[in-house]
Amino acid sequence: MTPIRSVIVFLYDEKRSYLFQLRDNKPSIIFPAHWGLFGGEIEDNEEPQDAAFRELHEEIEYVPEKIYEFQRYYRQDLLRGELRDYYIHAHYAKLTVAQSELVLHEGADLALFTENEILTGQMFSEKFQKHFKIVPPLMNFLKDFLNASNHLTKNNLLKKVENFSLRINHR
Repeated sequence: MTPIRSVIVFLYDEKRSYLFQLRDNKPSIIFPAHWGLFGGEIEDNEEPQDAAFRELHEEIEYVPEKIYEFQRYYRQDLLRGELRDYYIHAHYAKLTVAQSELVLHEGADLALFTENEILTGQMFSEKFQKHFKIVPPLMNFLKDFLNASNHLTKNNLLKKVENFSLRINHR
């Protein structure tokens, strides 16, 4: 059986909140009624980054200026009773428009969540007025990304402080 190749995109805004999609509640899809990231299957002869751009445009009519590759994951999961191989290409991009400007074409809801909300493993849908869990394997990917993101943010902050200190010392 051919492995399933897919992309997911960590979209974050200037407040470091992350955009999630509430998956439709259809038994035919994997992890129905769970919060996930925007993305989808990579088409034949399509590069992962191109798939990320395409999926964001198709699902929410958003095309970021740049999309960066984060990490690749492999996992096995059941799909319609069959054990399938998944290759997941995780990317990230900045969300530069208001959530209200996004047009949801796929999924039941979308919302921005803070790191603390994400780490609870379940998040509230204003539309449905209830909590939904995050796609279970996605929690590990999210923790990887948040750890890497926090590390980069701290390093950039340290560099800014060091550069500021150097400028003061040269005066």
